[in-house]
Amino acid sequence: MTRQGLSQTLPMKLSLLVVLTLGVRGAAGCAASSVDDQSAPSSDLDGGRTETIPGIDGSSDASVEASIEDGSAPTSDECSSDGWCVVPLELRGVAVYSVWGSGPNDVWAVGSWGTVLHYDGKKWSTSRVLTDAGQPKTLISVWGSGPNDVWIASVDDIRHCDGWKEDGPDWSAAQILTKVDALPSQLLGVWGTGAKDVWVLHGANLLSVGLVTKVLHSEGWVDGSPSLKPAFDHVTSGTTSNISGIWASSPSDVWVVGDRGRIFRSNGFWGGMASWKQVNSNTHSHLRAVWGSASDDIWAVGDLGTIRHYTHNEGGELVWSYVSSPTGSKLGSVWGSSGSDVWAVGEGGTIVHGDGTTWTTSSVPKAATNIPLYGVWGSGPNDVWIVGERLILHRGPAGVTK
Repeated sequence: MTRQGLSQTLPMKLSLLVVLTLGVRGAAGCAASSVDDQSAPSSDLDGGRTETIPGIDGSSDASVEASIEDGSAPTSDECSSDGWCVVPLELRGVAVYSVWGSGPNDVWAVGSWGTVLHYDGKKWSTSRVLTDAGQPKTLISVWGSGPNDVWIASVDDIRHCDGWKEDGPDWSAAQILTKVDALPSQLLGVWGTGAKDVWVLHGANLLSVGLVTKVLHSEGWVDGSPSLKPAFDHVTSGTTSNISGIWASSPSDVWVVGDRGRIFRSNGFWGGMASWKQVNSNTHSHLRAVWGSASDDIWAVGDLGTIRHYTHNEGGELVWSYVSSPTGSKLGSVWGSSGSDVWAVGEGGTIVHGDGTTWTTSSVPKAATNIPLYGVWGSGPNDVWIVGERLILHRGPAGVTK
């Protein structure tokens, strides 16, 4: 996914945030449905509308909605020497976990407090997702196949819309997943190769082995439902691995990464099932994200600054190889515009860049120093976005910021 890693370790404070009532309700109701024999709460969800989000202390002066024109001039403190600039949005108390776009004029970001942000090339707007009781959802992942097919995942539901409208997105439905093997569960993210090939990570806590992840598959949002089908679990994969990230070069070449350096490959979801084969990653570190420019050029990143590259070795064999990393920080997301322009981000304000051979650190503005960075995505080499705790960074052509 991007892809960025679908699974991020959410700060402890979010468990407190989600039980607070903000007092502003969304506009459009969303229907709930179940997957297989999993139970689904009755309609307890609201859609979102474009509005201002209060600050964490409940005051009204903190907003994530602003008009930001291209070419605005940030101060020197707001940009780093490597061109990363802080987007001038008031995001007090909001952690932004995931970013995706269909192009430079259609960029989406989601996070805590039910926050959905959208950039149309000139200005940012926001929508929020709340429960029926007025509690904000924690949104952990956003992905789409195009501007009219956008998916978001919270900890316990999936939503879909046909793009950003004048008054915000119209979430047509919500899929509620509450159990895996009769145990409480959580969604970890959503990603796909196209409108009819969408993958969802879904985990449950098993006391004996920890978090066990299931990969679910959808052939598209049809009649108000994604119709998710099991595609990977601890039974079919022969392991209790916790899967954190997913990426595919095509519907028939799918990769997932996870704990203890485990990497699995599949030829896709065909005939109602997917088969998986574990491959050697040459690491035991937890891998959190995977992305590639082609089927023979794939990057995986994870804990302790771990970077692995899937490509041809000197003998012409495709293998996952060790890559020297410039950081020891946990890396949680990776994306590139090409095989020679790859970015990864992680804890402590860490940004690293790969040119296809060598990885180096990238400087961050003062506001991002020691700040957790959760996601990275771009429409091209001169339009790259990074999201994190209370901020969004952008890197564009010299002299231009968004």
